[in-house]
Amino acid sequence: MKKTALYLLLAMFMVSGSLQIATAEVPEIESFKAGGISINIPPPAGLIEVGYDVREQMEIFVNTTNRLLSAYMISDDIPRFVQGDKDLVLSRSACVQVLRQNEYQSYGTSDFNELVDYMKSSSNNDMASITEETEAEFNRRMESMNLGKMSITTPIELGTLFSKPDAYSFGMISTSSDGSKSWTIVVSTTFVRVRDRIILTYLTAEYKDDETIATVRKTSEEWADAILAVNK
Repeated sequence: MKKTALYLLLAMFMVSGSLQIATAEVPEIESFKAGGISINIPPPAGLIEVGYDVREQMEIFVNTTNRLLSAYMISDDIPRFVQGDKDLVLSRSACVQVLRQNEYQSYGTSDFNELVDYMKSSSNNDMASITEETEAEFNRRMESMNLGKMSITTPIELGTLFSKPDAYSFGMISTSSDGSKSWTIVVSTTFVRVRDRIILTYLTAEYKDDETIATVRKTSEEWADAILAVNK
C-alpha cells in the first residue's frame, strides 16, 4: 500500500502531449463505481475533476495494483497539462483509486479498524527499497512511450495525518526530478470506508513550508468528511 503512495508521487506530475480533455462541463459531484457500488465523490476544495478523456489517459500512470476512479486539478492547470507543458509543476492535485484485488470486498467497521491497525504498525524500514522498485516500474512505462525518466528521493514519512471512524490518512514528503528541474511535494493517502467499500484518496501539494503540510492534512480530512456525508 505504501508502494502505491510512492507511485503517486511520480505519476501525478507527468505531463503528456497526447492527452485530450472533454469540453463538456463537469458536475460538482459525480458518481463513480467501486466494486459495483456507485459512490458520490465531491471534488476537494479548489480542484475540479479532469474529465473522462484526461482520466482515461492518466490510467497509464496508475500502479497496476490499482484502478483510477477520478482525478482533480486546478482548472488553469488542465489545459497546460493537456498541451504537454514541460514547465508545469502541479501546485495541487488529487485523485481517487481503488485496489483491484480488494475492490469487491465488503468492509465492515471491524474490517476497517483492522486495516487501520495494520497501516499504523507497518514497518518503514523498507522504504528505500520500495522507492527504488516503484521508480524502476514507473520508468519502464515511460521508456515504452518514449518519455523521459524521473527520479525520486526516499520519502520522509509524516505518519498519521488523521484517524477517525471510516477514514484514516497518512502523509509523505519527497523530492522528485526529471533531469531538468526538481520539486518537493507533500502527499496524503487516505483510506475511506464508504458504502462498505474502500477507496483511496490522494492529495498532493508542492511543498513550501510546514504550512503546506497543515493545509494538506486539513483539506484531506475535509474531503474525506465530504465524501462520507454525501454517501449517507
